[in-house]
Amino acid sequence: MIRTLSLTIVILTLLTGAALAAPSFDGPTGLFTVPTAEVVGTGDFSFGLNYTDTGDGVITGVANYGAANRLEAGIAFIDPKNGDNTTRVNAKYLLLGASPVTPAIAAGVKNLVAAGDTDAEFYAVATQAIPLARATLTAGLTFAGSDSRLIAGVAFPVFPFFQAVVEQNDNINLGLRFQAPLIPLNIDVAVFDLLDAKDLGASAGYSIRF
Repeated sequence: MIRTLSLTIVILTLLTGAALAAPSFDGPTGLFTVPTAEVVGTGDFSFGLNYTDTGDGVITGVANYGAANRLEAGIAFIDPKNGDNTTRVNAKYLLLGASPVTPAIAAGVKNLVAAGDTDAEFYAVATQAIPLARATLTAGLTFAGSDSRLIAGVAFPVFPFFQAVVEQNDNINLGLRFQAPLIPLNIDVAVFDLLDAKDLGASAGYSIRF
């Protein structure tokens, strides 16, 4: 009985851990739009499909692959209802793994080839777990063309298998992330631009580990 319980805990831990490297709404593993310092494991995949009620609506399909140790390569297919479809290439590299006293640090780029007349966006982020608060904090800096800004976000549990996510990117975004207990599946529901437009978004992501 004890051995069975221990094995179950280990399996749940591994499967739940896979879901943590969830794709964001625009591609890289992260929160809703803020990338974290997590990367997909070497040889692993994560996939996501989402809808954002911005204007007439935007559907995005994303995929990330652990191309090498610490290196995540990704692609995002963006399909606005009344606009041009674009395909964006993303990449992220884990510079420093996390320790109990130091954060994980990663650098990356969204839209590497500047598809759709949109500048490539470079970023550097640090992610640190706060065990006492059961929260995970992310903060960093992003550059696109001549513009730069600070980005930040926090995720913390509010119900079993549910995390609340609050982030600051272009705007303040707020929502919930559900992480399934037995399979590496996450489902996000978010409100974007909380103080103004209040656009709704929903996303589903799945991870495959090898």
